[in-house]
Amino acid sequence: MIRVVEAVSSRLDTPPNELPPLNETIDAVGLDRLCTSGPNSLEVSFPYAGLEVTVTGGEEVTLSALSD
Repeated sequence: MIRVVEAVSSRLDTPPNELPPLNETIDAVGLDRLCTSGPNSLEVSFPYAGLEVTVTGGEEVTLSALSD
């Protein structure tokens, strides 16, 4: 899901090609399917590149610091 990589890239001020591959963290195709065909109330969270990423059924991406 390119939207996740773009958001993390922007937040970390790091070029997308320098981030770890998203597919090493989560099934990006599955995530895309869930978020585009699931209910808007759907929420999926996972760690990626040192951040907590949350993607909603409406395809909104939010980022926060990982909690210890």
